[in-house]
Amino acid sequence: MVIILPWIINRKKQEIAFVGLSGKEINSSIEDKTQQHNLPAQLTTFIGRAKETETISQFINERRLVTLTGSGGCGKTHLACEVTAKEVQEYKDGAWLVDLAPLTSNELVAKEITEVLNIPEVANKALFARLAVFSGGFELSAIEEICKNDQLLKENILELLSRLVDRSMVYTVKNPDQSIRYTLLETLRQFAQQVLQTTDEEVDIRNRHLQYYLMLAEESYAERMEYQHKWMKALEVEHDNMIAALNWSEIYSNVQFVRLSAAFAWYWSNNTYFL
Repeated sequence: MVIILPWIINRKKQEIAFVGLSGKEINSSIEDKTQQHNLPAQLTTFIGRAKETETISQFINERRLVTLTGSGGCGKTHLACEVTAKEVQEYKDGAWLVDLAPLTSNELVAKEITEVLNIPEVANKALFARLAVFSGGFELSAIEEICKNDQLLKENILELLSRLVDRSMVYTVKNPDQSIRYTLLETLRQFAQQVLQTTDEEVDIRNRHLQYYLMLAEESYAERMEYQHKWMKALEVEHDNMIAALNWSEIYSNVQFVRLSAAFAWYWSNNTYFL
């Protein structure tokens, strides 16, 4: 049985590293904090578990996500807090505990995280919400075209995105060609989706997402013979976004659904996809 417990949130130097007591996790860099952690004071002496402590310390320096599981009351929270307290000085922006135990609904998880991390700035929040339309990651060029508007100018998006990366609300991965791709943790993507749904811009942003990936698919179709290898790799990376665009267009735009399906069919046939 897996016991879902509070999350420990870490960010070491400029690297992203996760320590978690649940199946999902985030980390954060928090500016303007006077303390480096909000870990609870331990009222009992921590004795033993030297091997476990060493192993966890090693894992959090090597891996993005570390999950501790075990039966209730075996000391997972105490162990995680003890390890983190010893490591906290090595982390540029400290370590932050999000206590999920009191929460009574899954919908409250993302809200609790953002309150602990104290996410500021209206423009950052607007960009963050719009990023929910992406699935499976996204390139800067896609963000600039899909998320821009009169209030969020294209030339400002990279700076705002960098701030989200600094706070680990968005994290980066390198493509095989060493270019940068961005992605959201699923917990935060769900929260961003909730925020986007409360605005009057969701339909517009999703239509832009659809149009962007429709143009990409049609370009790939036109060049499929001459640059097949290039487009096979590109569409593999963007497959989740293509599916998200298809799902949206199937409901809201039959014409674009047919166009996108036709333009993308060659890729599926070459990859033996079955719908």
